Amino acid sequence: MADFLPILAVDDDPSILNLLRIGLTQEGYEVVTATNGPEALTILQERAPKLVVLDVLMPEMDGIEVCRRIRQVSSVPVILLTALGQEPDVVNGLDTGADEYVTKPFSVATLSARIRAVLRRVEVDKGIGEERRFVCDDGRLIVDFDLRQVLRDGSAIQLSATEFRLLSYLIANRDRVMPHQRILEHVWGSEFANQTAYLRTYVGFLRRKIEDDHQHPRYLVSCHGVGYSFHTG
Repeated sequence: MADFLPILAVDDDPSILNLLRIGLTQEGYEVVTATNGPEALTILQERAPKLVVLDVLMPEMDGIEVCRRIRQVSSVPVILLTALGQEPDVVNGLDTGADEYVTKPFSVATLSARIRAVLRRVEVDKGIGEERRFVCDDGRLIVDFDLRQVLRDGSAIQLSATEFRLLSYLIANRDRVMPHQRILEHVWGSEFANQTAYLRTYVGFLRRKIEDDHQHPRYLVSCHGVGYSFHTG
């Protein structure tokens, strides 16, 4: 149970906001709500929530733009709420700095699990010290663990926190096939151990960003039915 951590929920649908308010309050969070982007940005400055749950499709200012503005002033974790079939919006949101996404319709239990996983990752990342400094550099792709920076052919690649964590884990175990379950448990948490479709989606996002041809990957190689490997050969 969360210790009444403040969470900002943003959605223009009153029924969704009511679901979030009641459900997440029962999970032990202090829920602050906003019905549009400008209101959310004001509350962010005034209340400093520990996490933001943000709908993508909103009038006046959509969730992607809200996320972009949040990232200009804060590193607070952001979870996007998206409708099925909105993959381009998900990709844009992750590129802008969102940490996770949940598709509508969703259950409060699913969203709460994602919130817990994101907050755990934030705490782990805070504890990472200089001893983890490591740079992967093959002349084309450069990944600096300490600076949390990825360069492809000299150009910076924007990764979400989750994408960077997934890439870092695979690089740390490079040239080894890591089973789906082990990757999911390490990157997302034990409650996601069987969510192979979720892992496949994020590997797809990463391939589109770091591979020359995401349909014929050079780095993120799959072993059918087993797992994934970061290939250096």
